[in-house]
Amino acid sequence: VMSKAYLLLYNILSALGWSLVLFKVSDNLQNGRSAKELWADLGTTLIVVQSAAALEILHSLLGLVRSPLIPTFMQVMSRLLVVWMYMVPTNASNGHWSAYLCITSWALVEIPRYLFYAVALNHKDEPHKINSVLYFLRYHLFVVLYPTGITGELLQMYTA
Repeated sequence: VMSKAYLLLYNILSALGWSLVLFKVSDNLQNGRSAKELWADLGTTLIVVQSAAALEILHSLLGLVRSPLIPTFMQVMSRLLVVWMYMVPTNASNGHWSAYLCITSWALVEIPRYLFYAVALNHKDEPHKINSVLYFLRYHLFVVLYPTGITGELLQMYTA
């Protein structure tokens, strides 16, 4: 019961954090700000939200979730590497437009993923009871957003 409450809180807070990131990306795009200005505005928020994902490795290790440890570790660490080794030291690779691509892709895939996990906690063996739109977004957005996210990540590394 305690782990379910903790995971619910973790997933809701993660979805809210990524929603804040997406809001800031949208605001910066709408106001025609450069990627350098984007990083100045949301760098700290992104660092906190993305770094919090390291807890997912612990969740897997402790058996709080069914996610396998090695793929979880690789997924989380690849993003943390991009953030901490490329974005932070270079101010999002010196303001290259790929920061927008990378961060937007991450936010758009993570918001429905964390919301899905939060809702799924109450429908553990009944996935058919999860909202069909949320279910669709969780299992289909990544088809477009993983390639765009990876492209943004690679460009961030290249321009660093």
